[in-house]
This record gives sequence, structure tokens and C-alpha cells, in this order.
Amino acid sequence: MLRAPALIAVSLLASACGSTGSVRLPAAPATLTASASGTTISLAWSASDTATSYALMRGNAAGGPYIAIATPGNTSYVDSGLAAGTAYFYVVRAINAAGSSPGSREASATTTAAAQPPAAPTGVTATGSKGKVTLTWTASPGATMYKIASGLATGIHATLGTSTTPGYMDLAAPAGVTSYYVVVATDAAGDSPASNEASALTAPPPPTALHATAVGQISVNLAWTAATGAVTYTVARGTTAGNESALGSPTQAVSAIDAGLTAGTAYYYVVAATNGSGTSDASAEFVTLTIPSNPVLLTANAGNGVVSLGWPAVNGAASYLVLRSADMGGPYTAASGSLGANGLSYNAIEANGSKVYFVIVARNASGDSDKSNEVSATPQAALPAAPVLTAATPGNGQVSLTWTSAAASFKVYRSTTSANYT
Repeated sequence: MLRAPALIAVSLLASACGSTGSVRLPAAPATLTASASGTTISLAWSASDTATSYALMRGNAAGGPYIAIATPGNTSYVDSGLAAGTAYFYVVRAINAAGSSPGSREASATTTAAAQPPAAPTGVTATGSKGKVTLTWTASPGATMYKIASGLATGIHATLGTSTTPGYMDLAAPAGVTSYYVVVATDAAGDSPASNEASALTAPPPPTALHATAVGQISVNLAWTAATGAVTYTVARGTTAGNESALGSPTQAVSAIDAGLTAGTAYYYVVAATNGSGTSDASAEFVTLTIPSNPVLLTANAGNGVVSLGWPAVNGAASYLVLRSADMGGPYTAASGSLGANGLSYNAIEANGSKVYFVIVARNASGDSDKSNEVSATPQAALPAAPVLTAATPGNGQVSLTWTSAAASFKVYRSTTSANYT
């Protein structure tokens, strides 16, 4: 039978003396049990008659060698503070004044292995779209939570959030930028290593600083500030606010020309940016007017020191400018300032007897139209109405005449016949 080194001397002494007075050596405990819980092993054994205490021995391999770990006075013992996941082997001896019994049958137990964190998540994927990145991965067995970290450069991550399921939506991902992600699984034992790194590009932000400028009567030049991460841009146009439709094919440029428009019309524009992850929201809306079409000058009626002009309304015109010249074809100078949009006539004050040439220009916030057709007129003083001769009274060598008229002065004509007045 195996015996621990610390008790060899006692056994030899007991064997040599046989007994101490009337006390006999105790019998070895008949049973010994060992059960592990965590890093603690609970031991129990059967009582040995005449035993006053017990010597508990522990080894790290079956059959020893053993070391004495305790001398309890009862039949149980709790061996604590052991290494996790380790097998331990025990024997127990009964002791009294006569000495030590042989060792009991060996019992063993294995402490519980230390809890291990879950395995790293696998299969992490990141999919970018407008305003978000969607993450998915394969669940790690035993994980109770996942920690998500992100960064704007590969290998550089900061904690972003947590999830209890194998998925996460990053609603704060910067627009038009590639973000990089790793996931860590965690449970009560701690954190797993980081997962594989996944990256995704989000859709661009809306373009900014959209500006539209009318060029002539049927074209508009558009320009905007580039959007981060954009590959192409789509311009949309409408004739009412908020009702724009896409124009032509997307462009990689940050400018465009919209031609074939109607003169004097308000056009509303927005622009959106696109990359492989989607299309941005539309930019802020911008409205511009095309330059009015050329007006038509219809009338130029000469009067006493005045020429009366008239024309029909021009689409999109806010006002009109009247130009005059003493020569056909100009050069012209302004005959008046701008007239209101409803001002479709004008009386030009001019000297009698001089022929004057007129054109007009339609105007709005985007610019001036070309000149209208040219018309001319010569102001003249108005002739008084013919007087009405009411009386011719003969006298001594004279004739007295009376008449009615509003004229300021008169010329009197005379003849001895019914014609040839002087």
C-alpha cells in the first residue's frame, strides 16, 4: 500500500512497537470521495474506529507522490484555492496515539476549467447606403453581447456601440466616407479577440452652394460645390418649387448648362450626388429667371411736343427701358427710366419738328433683352380749328368782322371774288 513520505516514520514506529499500551493502530478509512466545484474540492471519508484525527494527503498524479495538506479531526475537508482545470489525487489516513493507519483508497477530482471568453465573431460584413452602414456577422457561441468599434482608417478603431444580436446599424457614419469596423464578442469571462475588419462607403452628402445664372434668353449655367465621395451628379429642373425632374445623364463635373429654355421663365433646380453606395438627398433648391424675349414696339404716335409709344407685355419682364436716338439705328440713350411691369406705354417728350427714333428693352433680375424693332415719329404743334365767321357788317369805308375761335391769334384774308384770298 502507498504511503506519504511525511508519515513513513510514524508507520515504521507503529510497526516496531506494535501498539502503545492498550491502543491499537486505527484501520484505514474504508471510503474516500472527492467532488469538485470551481476551484474547490470537497472531500469526505468514512470514520475509522479509535481514530482521533486524520491525515489528508494530496498529489498531482495518480499514485502520488503525495503531500500532507491537513489533519482534520472530523471526516470531511474542503480543499480550496486550487488551480482551475486541474486533476488532484487524495488519500487519507486515520491517526491515534498508536500511530497512523495505512492510506485509504485513492480518490480524485478535477477542478472546473477557468471560464474562457467567447471566440471572435466571424464573417463581419459592412454595407453602406444613404446615411448609414449596416453590419452583420456570424454569432459567437456563448456571447451575451457584442462590442462594435469603428474608425476612418484601417486598424484604428474606437468604441461605437453594443448589440445583443449579430447585427448593428451605424446611423452616424459620415456621408461619402469609408468607415472601418471590427466586432468583439463578450460574456462574463471577458472579451474575445477582435473580428476581421470590414469597411463600407456611405452615399455622399447633398451638394452645396448650388447656383444658377441665366445666360441669354434660353440657357442657364449651373455650378455647385463637390460632395465628399461623389462620383456623379444629377441635375433636376422644374417650373414650380419642389417639382423638379432629372435632366439628361449624370455628370462627373460640378457644373452644367441647361439650354433650350423659354425666355422670361422661372426655373427651379436641385442637384444630387451619387456613388456606389447610393444617391444623396437633393441639394437646396435654387430658382432663376431666364432673360425676357425681345419686345415689339407697335405704336409711335406724334403729338405736339410728344411721341406716344405702346407695346404688348413680354413674358417674364419686370420693367421696360425706352431708348431714343436722333438717328436711325442709334446710338440710343435712355428716354426714361425703368417702367413698371404693367407699363406698356410711354409718352416721350420731344421737340416739335424733329424726327426721333425709338426702341425698347425688356428687363428682369437676370438681365436685359435685345432691343425691339425701331419706330420713329416727328412731333408737331397742333393746328387750331377753323374759326366760324359769325358777322360781316359794312360801314363807311370799312367792314366789321366777328367770329368764334379758341386760337391765340388770327390772320384775316380778303378777296373781291369767292376765291383768291390775300
